[in-house]
Amino acid sequence: MNILDLIDTKVSSYTKTDRAIYEKLKKYPGKFVSSSYNEIVKDIDVSPAALTRFAKKPGFNEFQFQLSSDLQNRKNENSGGGMAEKYAKALARTEESVTDEQLTATAGKIINARKVFCLGFPDKGRRGEEHASGRL
Repeated sequence: MNILDLIDTKVSSYTKTDRAIYEKLKKYPGKFVSSSYNEIVKDIDVSPAALTRFAKKPGFNEFQFQLSSDLQNRKNENSGGGMAEKYAKALARTEESVTDEQLTATAGKIINARKVFCLGFPDKGRRGEEHASGRL
């Protein structure tokens, strides 16, 4: 479940302040992604602590990052195209934002690590074990 759907399920438990944040978030989700923490607090006219509490309620540690990711996924889903096209776009965005030096350094860290954890969204795609065992 994405963060926007999750905050919708918790509306009945929101305080007056939470509801004000929720309504602004639903109306202007992009502003929550592109604005700084202080700008959001000032715009909604709530305390920094109130915004922090609200952001923690859905259970995501990186609320702004998760919101950004979910908005991008929603945009991609609405833009049409097949899964291959979506992966190609994601790969192109990655190639544009990561230098060869960064990629080499990251690969070195993975190779030399004792343990490697792969994280993702369990409701999207397949689990790592399915890929590794060929159960695609």
